[in-house]
Amino acid sequence: MKVLVVCGCGFGSGLILKDNVEKALAELGISASVEVRAYTVADTEDADLFVTHTSFADKLESAGKPVVVLHSMVDMKEIRSKLKAYFGK
Repeated sequence: MKVLVVCGCGFGSGLILKDNVEKALAELGISASVEVRAYTVADTEDADLFVTHTSFADKLESAGKPVVVLHSMVDMKEIRSKLKAYFGK
């Protein structure tokens, strides 16, 4: 499974979110490759799931991408909860 974490520039907050998504997926027993992309190019990428902040969700949703939308990129409780709901666990 390929997961793309989408942030403003593909650095900083995206790397933090990447680490948090990897931790949450591991806790849920889901094996995935997690990569970071800037929102300016993310809608042209292929992935099984996109994880992003509310600020960047519209562009991905408009492109018909499967998206988990977060209010906080550092709140592990929210990240786990939303990934758990997405995967039906």
